[in-house]
Amino acid sequence: MSDQAQPTYIAASAAPTDPASLPDAQLFVSRPATRVVAVIAEKGGVGKTTTAVNLAAAFVESDDECLLIDMDAQGGGATGALGVRTPPAEQSVLAVLLEQAPLSNTIMRTDSGIDLVPSNFGLTGLAFMADLAREMRLRSALSQFVGTPDCPYTYIFIDCPPRLDVFSVNALVAADLVVIPFVPEPLPELTLGDVFKAIRQVRLLRAGQGTLEVRGFIPNRVNRRREALTRDVLKRLPPGIPVLPAIHDSAYISRAPQAGKTVFQVAPNSQAADEYRRLRQELAHDVD
Repeated sequence: MSDQAQPTYIAASAAPTDPASLPDAQLFVSRPATRVVAVIAEKGGVGKTTTAVNLAAAFVESDDECLLIDMDAQGGGATGALGVRTPPAEQSVLAVLLEQAPLSNTIMRTDSGIDLVPSNFGLTGLAFMADLAREMRLRSALSQFVGTPDCPYTYIFIDCPPRLDVFSVNALVAADLVVIPFVPEPLPELTLGDVFKAIRQVRLLRAGQGTLEVRGFIPNRVNRRREALTRDVLKRLPPGIPVLPAIHDSAYISRAPQAGKTVFQVAPNSQAADEYRRLRQELAHDVD
C-alpha cells in the first residue's frame, strides 16, 4: 500500500435541506440523476475490485462525479486499492451499516478523483447481526443521501466482497444495476449460478421498490493465447444478458493497486485504460 498522505474526509453540507428554507435560486438547481451500480462476483481473483476502481476512474476522467463504497470486510477491496489505510470504524461504511453515522459523514476524497466510503475490518462481526432488516441498511442510508445537496454523484459504485454474504446482499438491495466481472475459464463460470440465485432472491425482497437490472458480464483478465477457451465459455453464459467490453491481461492493472493508484494514474495512454474507457461508454449509454 502506498505511503501517500491519507485522503481527507468531505464534511457534510450544513445547508438546510427543507425546500421551504432554501433561497429561491437553490430551488431550481438541477442535480444529476444518480445510478447505483453493484460490482459483484462470488469468487475472488476475477478482477472485481479492479473493475470497480478503474470503471469509476473512467467516469471521473469524463467529468462525472463518482462515489465508490467498499463493502469488502477483509480489507482487500477498494480501500486498499486506492492507497487508503483502514480508517477508524466511525469514519467507515461500518458506521453507516450500524446506523451510527450518515453516509455523507464517511466520504473521503482520494487523489484518484474518486470519492470513497472506506471499509473497516470490523465489518466481519456484522455478518452475525440478528436484525431482520440488516439487508436494507445500505439502501436506507442511500435513500437518505441520494437527491440531497450532499450528493453530486452521477454514479455510485459498490465494491462487493468476493462471496455472497450479508454485505453483498446489502449492495444488491441498494443497487439499480449489477455488473458481473468474471474470468472466462471453466471454474469461475461455475460460480455464476449462485450469483443469479442471489439476484433472484433480492428481486423478491425488493418487490415494489424498483428494478434490479443485470447490466452485463465483464470478461476480465482475458488472455489472447486462450481465445478458443474464451469463446467457448462465453457461449455457455446465461442467455439474454449482454457481454460487455472485455478487459485483457495487463501488468498495469496488476501494478496500479500496489501503488494505491488507478490505471488512469499510472498508464493513462495504455490499452488497459482504453478498455476501461470503452466499458464506461457502454455503461453510460443507459443514462447519457
